[in-house]
Amino acid sequence: MTRANVPDAPAEYNQTHQTQVASAINTLAQTTFVKGERTFIGGNTNTQIVLIDANGGQWLLGVNTSGVLTTVAV
Repeated sequence: MTRANVPDAPAEYNQTHQTQVASAINTLAQTTFVKGERTFIGGNTNTQIVLIDANGGQWLLGVNTSGVLTTVAV
């Protein structure tokens, strides 16, 4: 998951601060799932999906070139 640190607000308006906040928001908006949109993950990225079961077990989700889904305990 992408993390963005939003700087604390200064006592008075500061354009640099506003630019940093806007940049952090844009970074998060580009890396989140949005309801109603199709999201593509994979290829040569380092993005992974880990599912957590009811007992807290973690499972890495994968897919092969035939479209077969796999899981591996992590």
